[in-house]
Amino acid sequence: GGDEVLRYDAVNGTYIDTLISGGRIEVATDMVFADDGTLYVCSWGTDEVLHYDASSGNLLGVVMAASDGLDGPTRMFLHEGKLLVSSSQNGQVLCYDGGATTVFVSPQSGGLTTPMGLGYGPDGNLYVVELTDEDGNNDGAVRRYDGIDGSYIDDFIPNLWDHWYPISLLFTAEGMYLTSSG
Repeated sequence: GGDEVLRYDAVNGTYIDTLISGGRIEVATDMVFADDGTLYVCSWGTDEVLHYDASSGNLLGVVMAASDGLDGPTRMFLHEGKLLVSSSQNGQVLCYDGGATTVFVSPQSGGLTTPMGLGYGPDGNLYVVELTDEDGNNDGAVRRYDGIDGSYIDDFIPNLWDHWYPISLLFTAEGMYLTSSG
C-alpha cells in the first residue's frame, strides 16, 4: 500500500475499495472534492496537484506543477471555484482557477515562509497556518490575507511556538479549530 486513495463506508467504516493506486501520486498530503464531483489530490513527491474522476479513479490531468511554482504542496482549499494550494517549500499560496495557475500570496508576504493549512474565514479573508520553525526563526502563526487579492492583513493568531507544528485549520459556526503535531 501507500500513495493511494482508499474508500470506506461513511456509516460503518467498512473498506470499499482502492480508488487510486500508484500512478503519479507520491506522498499524498491532501485531497478535496470539487463541486462537479471530481477529486483533486496533492502529491508532495511530484510537486503536483492531480485531478481525478472520483467515480473511476481515472486521472483527468495535472492542474498544478513545479513549472507553475509549486514546491511541496501540503494543503488545499476550494473557494468559489478556485483551488488554493499551500506551496510549503517556497513560501507561497497558489491559485488555480480552472485554466491558469497564479500566485495568490507571494513568498515572504507578512513573513510567510512555510504555509500549511488554509481556509476562508467568515469575514471572507484567507487564513494561512504558518509552520513553526524548529530553528527558532519563525514562531508560527495564523496569518490573515485579503480574500480577493491575497495581500497581507495581519497575524490573526501570533506566536504559536507553544503549540509545535500547527498544521491545519477549519472554520465552523463555533469558531476556528487548529491541529498541531510534534
